[in-house]
Amino acid sequence: AESRLEEAEILFASQKYDAAVYLGGYAIELAIKAKICQVLKWPEFPPSLPPRADCKKIFDKLYSKDFVKTHNVVDLSNFLFCLSGTTTTMEIDKAGLRGEWTKFSTHWSEENRYEPIGSLTEPEARNNIEDIKKLLTFFL
Repeated sequence: AESRLEEAEILFASQKYDAAVYLGGYAIELAIKAKICQVLKWPEFPPSLPPRADCKKIFDKLYSKDFVKTHNVVDLSNFLFCLSGTTTTMEIDKAGLRGEWTKFSTHWSEENRYEPIGSLTEPEARNNIEDIKKLLTFFL
């Protein structure tokens, strides 16, 4: 995730604003998936190893719904915090990042890669990258 943020900053410095924000968002997705792996003790996301017998039912449900293949940061984050008995909103609020999360989670999608080049201005991209840095620190 940190590597993707570094690459996003290089793209930003090269005035590739759309690509910078897209890659920065991907860093958030990777950070959330890494945290899920840490909590569930998975070696990778999605796990390729068969699940423990006591987890097989939920594992099969996750796979049948293609959840483990999702890029939806809201779904991933909700799943992560559900595992610890809380919610994304509660944890984001505790960290004082409600504005950053709301803006990011409503505007970033893996589909952003199809947006026309030049969709974001330099100030918009700068603000997005700053929000992504704060959120990345939160999720890591």
